[in-house]
Amino acid sequence: MLPADLMTSASRVLGCSVCYGAADSPLTAGLNMGILSMLAILVFVLALFARFFWAFRKRAKELV
Repeated sequence: MLPADLMTSASRVLGCSVCYGAADSPLTAGLNMGILSMLAILVFVLALFARFFWAFRKRAKELV
């Protein structure tokens, strides 16, 4: 889209239901589930990372 086209057609640049705060919208529910899914993946990866170093620490103690 060209900038002039955006200025003349306001309907294309209107915000979605999330922007307007429609809490009961399916789009908002999907967005919230996406955020929770990404947070769950992040926590899982960080837990695996911590477990990896915990295993190294345990092995180091066994060698000493």
